[in-house]
Amino acid sequence: SGSVMPFFNALLGTNFPSPGLENPLGAEVHLVVRTHEEAIPEFLPDMIRTFNGGCTYPPGVPTNFGAPGPNACEDIQFSIHQP
Repeated sequence: SGSVMPFFNALLGTNFPSPGLENPLGAEVHLVVRTHEEAIPEFLPDMIRTFNGGCTYPPGVPTNFGAPGPNACEDIQFSIHQP
């Protein structure tokens, strides 16, 4: 079977240098439900497909997880699923 990364790169509009899940049955999965507050049209693509699109960033935090914006985003649910 081939890597799933080309699919995810196309879906997310990015180019992660990763072969993807190499051991899916042994993977620990973290799920996060995150609020981005109200939709802002110019940030909407990033708000849908990135973790921090449209969110404010604290000083010094890299902005490679979505375009910074005015919204105060927060994690409202989190779960860890171990193999």
